[in-house]
Amino acid sequence: MKNKWAFRTAVAVALTGLLALLACTGMTTEDIQGLLQAVEGKEVVVRQDNGNTIRITVEDPQAASAASQLVGNEVRLRVNIVRNNVRKLEEVRRLGENSKSTGVIQSIGQESWTIGGQTFKVNANTRLDGGLATGVTARVEFVTLADGARLATEIETDEDRDDFKGNVQTTGADAWVIGGQTFKISPATRIDPGLSAGSPVRVQFTIQPDGSLLATRIENERAQDRLSGVVQSISTNSWVVGGRTFKVNTATRLDDGLMVGVKARVEFVTLADAASLATEIQTDEAEERFSGVIQSMGADSWVIGGRTFKVSPAARLDRELVTGMKARVRFIAMTDGTMLATRIQQDRQGTSREGDFNGKVESRSASAWVIGGKTFKISAVTRIESGLAVGEDVRVRFVSLADGSMLASRIDPERGRAGDRGREAAPGQQDDRGRGNDRGRGGPEQGKEPEQRGRETATPGKGR
Repeated sequence: MKNKWAFRTAVAVALTGLLALLACTGMTTEDIQGLLQAVEGKEVVVRQDNGNTIRITVEDPQAASAASQLVGNEVRLRVNIVRNNVRKLEEVRRLGENSKSTGVIQSIGQESWTIGGQTFKVNANTRLDGGLATGVTARVEFVTLADGARLATEIETDEDRDDFKGNVQTTGADAWVIGGQTFKISPATRIDPGLSAGSPVRVQFTIQPDGSLLATRIENERAQDRLSGVVQSISTNSWVVGGRTFKVNTATRLDDGLMVGVKARVEFVTLADAASLATEIQTDEAEERFSGVIQSMGADSWVIGGRTFKVSPAARLDRELVTGMKARVRFIAMTDGTMLATRIQQDRQGTSREGDFNGKVESRSASAWVIGGKTFKISAVTRIESGLAVGEDVRVRFVSLADGSMLASRIDPERGRAGDRGREAAPGQQDDRGRGNDRGRGGPEQGKEPEQRGRETATPGKGR
């Protein structure tokens, strides 16, 4: 009996100790953003925008390897805070690199969506899947901006879609009855034009948590025809492709890079009056890729790496592009031998270096500033805090271009300063001293420590 009670006592003590250990090692997570300055042994050193330097323990070899490749870059780190407030690195990403998240859509606004408890900014470039509505589970690809906000680059439904065929019985603003089934309608539901009671249709839908059916697409069940040919003319209400005229409307889906001379595929339906209505027009050319230094930027053509690319209003262009920067181009080789760019973006892997420099402002102009004896180019996307003057100590964040010049991406005062620090020029404009603004950075930067003048803190060979 004595041994039995001794055994029970030992077990109780062990359990109590285990619970105490778990309580002491309670773990939380946080996101940290800043300039990754160094990897020293089993620690990474990060300098935040407010001037604070943080050391984070790295135990995972993969995380250490990823961090070593991002030294000199603005990064976002996911860390676990364990016992005694020790920070341990879980994940590191280059700032601006796409991340992913999945959750239920809770609200939809003109400028932001709430998904899985997180708020995502949206803009005209955000790609939205059909059938997105509150209550639907969605996947979000996003980038984290400098101010910590999340900008969604793509939102798509994360639920299986089913098809249903039947005749339209009733139509309404919120629901349609098709073949005896009721389908909810949302602003994102794509509906072919001309449908009415009696029309044979095919419905793509998702099943909602409450069991209701949300239509993501309602299309005419009449067999769609296809035609390939060269785009010969483009107007608001009709296109001529391969010698045939097609009506277009707001429901017609148009691919990137479409312009006169491009070969295209058209999906269309024949209407009651025998006219052809295009439901989708896609480029029928294989896209190619090319990387090179931007040599010139014109209204309708750019020269990149010695090649001339046509640029149409439909081309998607990164706004920070300037001459001297290395870029990646997606393009279509046209039948006449010209190259039509459909996408041009900064080649961050090809950028030679990105880093910081501290010094006094010696001179300034609309196209360049001289700081600490070095000349930094200024572009439309350079963010400059208002009120900086010649003789003031500043910090420059810059990119070294392929021709050896330096492009300033941001200029800040080195230390917080009283006065009109909170005033900025309007986005995309210059203030009365000929400088661009620092969007989203209105107040003084508090707590910065003085740094050695004229000293670069970048790491050579590290691109963003």
